[in-house]
Amino acid sequence: MSSRSAAADEPGCNPAEITPVVPRAAMRYLDPAYFTTPADSSWIASLAGSGTMVRMTVVREGLPAQIVPALAEALDLSRDELMRQLGLPRATVERKLRTAGALGQAESERLLGVATLVALAGRMVQESGDPAGFDAGRWTSHWLRTPAPALGGVPPMALMDTADGRAVVHQLLTQMQSGAYA
Repeated sequence: MSSRSAAADEPGCNPAEITPVVPRAAMRYLDPAYFTTPADSSWIASLAGSGTMVRMTVVREGLPAQIVPALAEALDLSRDELMRQLGLPRATVERKLRTAGALGQAESERLLGVATLVALAGRMVQESGDPAGFDAGRWTSHWLRTPAPALGGVPPMALMDTADGRAVVHQLLTQMQSGAYA
């Protein structure tokens, strides 16, 4: 999908002058202040459950670096551990945290992938069991760090640094809900 509009194909139109439109719903996820209250992790389900166009826009524009400490807290991990596991460049993330800058597309995709897993775990418990007292972030963190027989004994977190790995981990988690081999 291209960020160019149909007008870009018209004669006399300069594609460089066309600015992609940021959906209004994506604006809050691009605001660093949105991630400054990590004790309330409801932003995880909100971000992960937003529409495809919103998520694509957020990834393209870059999530605020403030998502790193917020997600690390939700997962009960240190920032360093989260960055190491996802292959995020520590110096870049720290600089962008100091300047309230946006992360790159690759970093944003990795973080969104983890947030999506946390939201999926929460949704699975909502649909299948008793959600009272369930902490989706902590459960997901534990599950990601536990060797998985279906992955040959590799912890799912070891696959979270690539798009294909995130897809395998997402599929494994959804199989757990259905009772398929996991």
